[in-house]
Amino acid sequence: MARDVEFESLELPMTFEDAASESLGRIPEGWYLGQIISVTKYETEDKGDRLHVIVRVIDVPTKLPEEDREGIIGGNLHDFIPLKTTTVWRIRQLCEAALGHAPSGKVLQKEWLVGKRVCIQVEDNEYQGEVRSRIVRYEHEKEWLRRGGSPQDTVGKVVADDEDVDLSM
Repeated sequence: MARDVEFESLELPMTFEDAASESLGRIPEGWYLGQIISVTKYETEDKGDRLHVIVRVIDVPTKLPEEDREGIIGGNLHDFIPLKTTTVWRIRQLCEAALGHAPSGKVLQKEWLVGKRVCIQVEDNEYQGEVRSRIVRYEHEKEWLRRGGSPQDTVGKVVADDEDVDLSM
């Protein structure tokens, strides 16, 4: 049984500037370690409201050839999650990956998510005749080793843009 969700209560700033930030486009399918750098409510007339999440890739699978790694680390992937009762599971998955739990009965605050590291699964998706990479799943960063990541600490690999990322959390 689906429970009702009041998306109007999301306390997220509405902005279009993040939507224009450059995306990686297409990268090899698989699991990556990322850091959430932006979470905004994205309003559209034709497709309804969406949660716009930008994840910066901070580590790539060890099996990926070295020449492919350089162009991916530091790049951004965009995820647009429709704000509908049928997609609440995606927002829950994002929260569980970033926070270790889904806050129940609370208004989602972007500060809870921005700066958090998450393991993301990326798959190819065709959109308007162009194949792009799309985030299809979020998991907690502890899954990184199990998903093919390297054992070294990747905190030093974060490529931060001071205007987009608040790492003081």
